[in-house]
Amino acid sequence: MSSLSFDDCKRLGFSIVGDFYSVGCNLDFNLEEFSKENGCYLFLVDEEICYVGETQNGIRHRMRQYRKPGPSQKTNQYVKRMMLEILSGKETVSIAFIPDKRIAALSMSLISIGDVQVHADSKLLERFLISRLKPRWNRS
Repeated sequence: MSSLSFDDCKRLGFSIVGDFYSVGCNLDFNLEEFSKENGCYLFLVDEEICYVGETQNGIRHRMRQYRKPGPSQKTNQYVKRMMLEILSGKETVSIAFIPDKRIAALSMSLISIGDVQVHADSKLLERFLISRLKPRWNRS
């Protein structure tokens, strides 16, 4: 099974919509559009996909959870630490996003059970990308 690149994700409909930056020991982010839309997102460092996630509460709300993760949000705390480490080295953490309305236009062929068309959603796309990309910040 060949691996996917960010170029492949762009062909699916992902686009860069913002980035994270450090403010002292904290994170903040710029988000150009899609502030209230749900969908699937990627965190990239030099076009390497480091994390894949999905949101059901709007992309802006989801990014805020990385900026200030709660005490029980272990994954958000871990990803925040990884981003701060990258940002301390002057690299950039970009945010790529595909909204649900674009995901709904995708279809996937499940080869293992024949040529059956399945309507994609953000959770299915997230799981598919994690399984194919095995991003280093996604922990099982």
